[in-house]
Amino acid sequence: MGFSRNPVMVFVSNLPRPSALDDLYPPDWHDRVRAARLDPGYLASPPFDIMGRATGHLVLLLRSGQEVMADIASARRKVLEITEYAAEQLDGDVIGLGSLTTPITGGGHKVVEHIERHDWKLRATHGDSGSVAAILECVELAALREDDTIAVVGAYGIIGTPLSRILARQGRRLMLVGPRLKRLQELARDIDADCGRPPELVATDIAAVASADCVITVTSHPSSLLTPAHVKPGAVVIDPAVPANVSPDPAWRDPARGNVVITNAAQLRMPGVAASGSMWGTLDEPDGRSTTYACLAETMLCAVHQDTQHHVGEVDLGFIDIARERARGAGFEHAIPRMFDADLREPLAVRARQRSTPGRFAPRIQARVTTTRRGRPSIVASVPPSAS
Repeated sequence: MGFSRNPVMVFVSNLPRPSALDDLYPPDWHDRVRAARLDPGYLASPPFDIMGRATGHLVLLLRSGQEVMADIASARRKVLEITEYAAEQLDGDVIGLGSLTTPITGGGHKVVEHIERHDWKLRATHGDSGSVAAILECVELAALREDDTIAVVGAYGIIGTPLSRILARQGRRLMLVGPRLKRLQELARDIDADCGRPPELVATDIAAVASADCVITVTSHPSSLLTPAHVKPGAVVIDPAVPANVSPDPAWRDPARGNVVITNAAQLRMPGVAASGSMWGTLDEPDGRSTTYACLAETMLCAVHQDTQHHVGEVDLGFIDIARERARGAGFEHAIPRMFDADLREPLAVRARQRSTPGRFAPRIQARVTTTRRGRPSIVASVPPSAS
């Protein structure tokens, strides 16, 4: 059942970086931001139109990633307070959880419990189906070969788990990295049972990624920074995380290293949606279009499509395809790949030409998957994706 009026979307996130209070907001907002940081601890943007079919509000929890992780319980209470604000004051229909607001609320389950306890009409999503779809596009840009290894750092997380499973189905050689060996081993067994091919390696030490040809870092934890010392020359690094999981070390740009580091892996070009970009750290593209985070795009499209389901906790692999098709249908495209502020289109094109020799990787299956009634992933296609 849909909604009786144009729906209202509310998207919540913490500060993407500690300096954001000073450089994300226009000067005429600074006094307002300082006051809101003290009380109530969050700040809402003015409402904006979403494709003429929904109204959006962006609500920023005025704490950096470090501040959130230093007092998770307090930050979680604040997210639940924002949920109440979204339901009671903004008359929201869909609430999206960005950045660290997802892991500190148990993948969004705490938010759903809060909603159901108060019988609000809100539906929650963490938007990570859209994030996985965007990351997979970056993997295709990496021009990997059959014997190349992909390391997934944060492999058993909300994004890392579905990403690892899909890459395994594509026939990729995988390395699973994370601090908890038991969870890595459980995921490795699940992948082996599902694909008949276990990951090449599970590792609790980030140093293991030194042998990987591509490193995808999806932890979002502010203390988990990948540096040039961790990866080998020539490796591709894909970072969708907010806060960033890649250090700003200038050595990344050293031509002698030959690394390609995509630091906006989960950003999409917006189809003219008039969001308040300055307060969310989005960039204007050369054609004047703005970018936004894939998780925010998914939340907007849940509102546009009047989605009445919660999308929290473990990612439904089938919903990744739905999120992807919704985004494409609405005119969202992957953002121009960037290494910090540098355009990577030419370096990636050069890499593709250099590696367009026999042995270039061709996925055994496309990334279209669904789930069985028991929730286990199931392959529904057995042909490589088209070149389109």
